[in-house]
Amino acid sequence: MTTPLQPSAASLAAELSVVIAPAVAEALHKEVVAIAAAAVRLYAESHPRPSHVTMTQAAEMLGISHPTLKKLIEAGTITMNPVGRIPISQIDAALVARS
Repeated sequence: MTTPLQPSAASLAAELSVVIAPAVAEALHKEVVAIAAAAVRLYAESHPRPSHVTMTQAAEMLGISHPTLKKLIEAGTITMNPVGRIPISQIDAALVARS
């Protein structure tokens, strides 16, 4: 009569890691995404976007130089309010048009 071989701890660990590791990795990924989403939401709630920005702020947000922004304003692509500020909606529209 032969006795069945008992698996070693190392072979059991190897077999379990094939099954458990993907599940753990997926759970960890979901947790990281949830934490990142919460961080973005908290930042947005504590730092509301202004309704209007200066030309310097607009240029930074658009990733262009101040002279390039002036050209866009002169061409009528971006408009300013009577006080000399640029509505954030203009920045959003420019970013959407660029992408």
